[in-house]
Amino acid sequence: MSAGGLGGGLERMETLLYRYLDRNLFDPAWVVMTERAPGLAQYDPSIPYVYTGLENRFGRLLGELSNADIVVFNGGFDPVVCQAAKISKVPALVEIISNTAPSQEHVEVDLSICVSETVKSVQPHPEKATVILNGVELERFTFEPGDGPAETVAILEAGRRDKPVRFHLDELADDLLPPDSRVELWLAGRGQVGQSTDRIRYLGIVDKIEQVYGQADILVMLSEKEALGLCAIEAMACGCVPVVAADTGLREVVTDGVNGFTVDATDRATVTATIQHAIEMVRTDSWEKMRHEARKTAEQKFDIRRCVRKYEQAFMEVVKKKGRRRDPGPTQGEPAPDVDLADAFFSLSTGDDRLVRQAVTRMEGRKEKLQHPKAISAARSLGEHFTANGAPDLALAVYSTLFRSGSTDPETIMMKTEAELGLGKVSDAVGTLKTGIKLNPDVADLPDLLDALESRLSRGQT
Repeated sequence: MSAGGLGGGLERMETLLYRYLDRNLFDPAWVVMTERAPGLAQYDPSIPYVYTGLENRFGRLLGELSNADIVVFNGGFDPVVCQAAKISKVPALVEIISNTAPSQEHVEVDLSICVSETVKSVQPHPEKATVILNGVELERFTFEPGDGPAETVAILEAGRRDKPVRFHLDELADDLLPPDSRVELWLAGRGQVGQSTDRIRYLGIVDKIEQVYGQADILVMLSEKEALGLCAIEAMACGCVPVVAADTGLREVVTDGVNGFTVDATDRATVTATIQHAIEMVRTDSWEKMRHEARKTAEQKFDIRRCVRKYEQAFMEVVKKKGRRRDPGPTQGEPAPDVDLADAFFSLSTGDDRLVRQAVTRMEGRKEKLQHPKAISAARSLGEHFTANGAPDLALAVYSTLFRSGSTDPETIMMKTEAELGLGKVSDAVGTLKTGIKLNPDVADLPDLLDALESRLSRGQT
């Protein structure tokens, strides 16, 4: 069972994994930790996603996991999935890490699957990690040999507009368009919208992106960070030659001068010169050879069926090591407050103040402490948010949870005191300060504040 969200390359890979897993070995189910948005366009509408909804994500997930032998989730800090897997006694927990930041956040994880060597190289526990490269459907992303002179040279950027890149393609227009009247710039993906001209085309979200790859000559992908680069692999399968940032995971895909170009994407002049060199090569024999090499790379390294077979092997090895479930697991249980904290952040991102308040109230009422170090730092950020936005009651609930969890440093003491004062709870603030002074005897600010508050109390001020 896979638990997580929807969107972008992650959704495409999850879709292909679901589509090609051997049903004689696996009975997959995909759970999405939200509610289905009206009009949501899935990458594959035929996949029966299960949506937890927003009101009780954890409880609904527990029910879904009660019969699972393996839970797979998108790696990173995800206490909701990991706590649910623990309480429902799932035998094996696997994360898929598809970004270039250190992950492996949860000790309960049995295996970390990294989508590239670049990703694995930054993980703190490489002995628990394996690399499985992403794949593409070669029969969908087809290759056609080039023919005839280049009447136009189409240069494509494919990816959502808000993805961090060194340069967007239209930002290079003044460098690329004047020297060669054949050149057109195409921008495809979520947010790639604007006023198109005869030489700059904003395509937005494209249903049949393979047709765009097949018509384009050059793909430009200048990501600031890239774990592997599924768009580049898809484009290469279609014979669209990539120009990519050399300091990302794309260096595992593109060999400079063989199947594409790698470039120092921080230097505009170098980027421009490389793209102009590629433009000059279009429709030459050398260019056609490079296109064939791009297709060959996709066939030899990124066939989705080979990718899925490796996933199957990894899953079977985990099952062999951990065993299968003997009985259905619990469908009810109280999680650590880390789960409520995650729910609060999720609801904050959706703008649902009611669910934010519910999650924070649940967190404050838990008996357990915050368990994960990242939960401590996240709770600090949440408390600061509530303080800055005039919600002292929610801020106090957060700082009280931190205090109960053993976070008694001067900053937490001061912020908890500030929240109590904001609610007129001067006596409580005095008690917090007295405890803080005992635990931080060398901090001068705390006694000074305590003296000021006790003076207020002695004068009958509250």
